[in-house]
Amino acid sequence: MYSTAKWSLFAISMMMLVSCSSNTASNQTPNETPKIKQAPQIHQMSTEEGHIPVVRQQGRQFVDAQKLVKLLGYRMIKKDGAYLIGDTGAEYSFKLNEQKALRQGKPMKLSQAPTAIDGQPYLPLAAVEELFGQDMSFHFADGQMRAKPIGEDGNADNNSKGQHDNMNGFADDPMASSFKKMDSSHGGKSLNGRLQAQSQNNVDVDQLLNTASKYLGVRYVFGSTYPEDKAFDCSSFTQYVFEQHGVDLPRTARAQGEVGTTVSRKALQKGDLLFFKVPSRFKSQNIPGHVGIYIGDGKMIHALDEPEDGVQYRSIDIPFWEENFLWAKRVVH
Repeated sequence: MYSTAKWSLFAISMMMLVSCSSNTASNQTPNETPKIKQAPQIHQMSTEEGHIPVVRQQGRQFVDAQKLVKLLGYRMIKKDGAYLIGDTGAEYSFKLNEQKALRQGKPMKLSQAPTAIDGQPYLPLAAVEELFGQDMSFHFADGQMRAKPIGEDGNADNNSKGQHDNMNGFADDPMASSFKKMDSSHGGKSLNGRLQAQSQNNVDVDQLLNTASKYLGVRYVFGSTYPEDKAFDCSSFTQYVFEQHGVDLPRTARAQGEVGTTVSRKALQKGDLLFFKVPSRFKSQNIPGHVGIYIGDGKMIHALDEPEDGVQYRSIDIPFWEENFLWAKRVVH
């Protein structure tokens, strides 16, 4: 009896400890490393490969879209009949039985349409290559899709663009007040008939940041847009804020990362867009998965569900953001 009571007391104590730990994590301080939510990884064949079974249906071959998303560490939701996929903002979209899709926010046509098998979304093998060929290294063999880790063992992808910059923290541009003319050679590209952002000198950055601060606490929902959903994801937040000041950013973080002027992490100005990767074993380390707006003094405002849910201020002078920083873009000054 004594032994049973002792173990019961031990079990209750452990449950209370876990509960307290969970509550502590939810009240994470600004300087703690954020835990960006990712789907669990698919089991691996070895330390070198992960794999997903190939399924045959009516003479065609498919892979389970949900398992593929987990393998890449992406999120996926269904919204208005479309499946949206990405890191902290939707980068891909497809619908069942339709060849039209979006890749990095840009329209494309799949050679074969996705389908439902046992009520779940499946992608044809060709569509996997067409949608995710730039994101991962994989091949099909022995009835499986086999993915290899990226950015390991000397793989060239390991040298992400952010790694070329000084890794010793971030800094404000000491010459910020003297900048009068900026190179905008990367701006002005057309997307869906709309003019994308380029460096502009007629925007009051302080007013832009004031606009951004008005949405502090607005909840984060992957794949959402404001005001339709009364929520943001990372890139719909930046797009909406800049739009209020006449700057037309594209919808996705990757597309936003292609406009404006690239600046060093040691010469940041308020209003710069900051781009980060969301690390995953089987996904390219050169692609932006998250974007925020620099507000000065080593901080940004962004939309995410960690450590709090919603639009929030965060310090970028912590290991997670320093190590996963890719580049900054200036679209206003």
